Amino acid sequence: MYLDDFIKDALVLLSFDTVKAPAKRNAPFGKGSKDALEYVLKKAKKMGFKTTNYDNYIGYASIGDPSLPGFDILGHLDTVPLGEGWTHSPYGELADYKGRPAIYGRGALDDKIPIFVCIYIIKELAARVGKPRRHIRVIFGCDEEDGWGCIEHFNKFDKMAPQGFTPDADFPVIYYEKGIAHVKVELPCPEKLTMFDCGDRANVVPDMATAIYDGRKMSSRGISAHGAKPYEGDNAGIKLLKLIGRTYDDEAIMNIATKLDDVYGKGLGLDCVDSEGLPLTMNVGVIKGDGKKLELTIDFRYPLNIEKEQIQKQIENAFSDVKVSIPHAHDRLFVDKNTPLITTLMDAYKDTTLDLGAKPLAIGGGTYARAMNEAVGFGPVFPDDEMPIHCLDECITIDQLDKMYRIYYEAIKRLCF
Repeated sequence: MYLDDFIKDALVLLSFDTVKAPAKRNAPFGKGSKDALEYVLKKAKKMGFKTTNYDNYIGYASIGDPSLPGFDILGHLDTVPLGEGWTHSPYGELADYKGRPAIYGRGALDDKIPIFVCIYIIKELAARVGKPRRHIRVIFGCDEEDGWGCIEHFNKFDKMAPQGFTPDADFPVIYYEKGIAHVKVELPCPEKLTMFDCGDRANVVPDMATAIYDGRKMSSRGISAHGAKPYEGDNAGIKLLKLIGRTYDDEAIMNIATKLDDVYGKGLGLDCVDSEGLPLTMNVGVIKGDGKKLELTIDFRYPLNIEKEQIQKQIENAFSDVKVSIPHAHDRLFVDKNTPLITTLMDAYKDTTLDLGAKPLAIGGGTYARAMNEAVGFGPVFPDDEMPIHCLDECITIDQLDKMYRIYYEAIKRLCF
């Protein structure tokens, strides 16, 4: 009923720059995030939802009797930085993607469109089915990509519902997410390396790096990808370290590059695979050097058979004169595949798509499901689809959007109406 209206509104939402920015008055994560949150809550209020805004950190649209059992759908409006080289507007554009109409923009998949569309789906369910049998909240966070300060603020005033999902992962449903540790590594800067600049975020494979070595400026280009899947990208920083090391026969730089080159941690002795078949992965997302020290931020996604403390210890053993810390980490998420939440979501997915052989997934990505009680990741990325999340020209095709809409409609109907 509301898909056409949603597309128009989604293009407006994508126009807000919601990359985390320095805090301003009433804008803890920057003006763009504040404006985006106010926009979606204003839209929701016009559609008949009650709205709550916790100081522009996070807010929600709710429907149903608050005395009923709660169900939360939690997503985020903030995005990772754009990167260079977009061929379509990163702030919302309708254009073709391989012959199919699509919505382009940073946040088209991660996560503006998937979370925003849920209020339109719930409005349609209320119109077609009637009052919900649960108190439903669609929650819009503003700091998922960098620290989860929005969740910390929410928890000062409120509590998550007993059950829910986040539309910020893969279909059919995610039952297991690896642990996440952002590890800071500080090394002495190799003697002739007076500048190194690569990357902005630990969870993005950097696609550009520049350096000054012995007075000569050098650069390298790579391919951006999500830090949870570093094997899908090409790390410009590691490429440049190897290039400098080989060109100038610099053993110190080659030693660093060799130990950090393998995305499965082999160079650090961290390569391992757990009982669910998931390997450890690592993404060297940030490398900064000023001639005195070389600072790296590495995004580790660690499986069931290793802990973050072991990762820290192994890095300390791999380098001499090194400082290692873990400023940001999330524990693993593991939900039994036979819980009613997962079986209901799986049935909604199968009945809508007729993908009857689909099975719950284990992933390296980290979602807001970890911030909730009994919750899982549920879409929006479909099996075998290309996933331009955190990449240039992020987009969702209109047929993907339509299919996602139908799946979420069926899932929310079965769980809440």
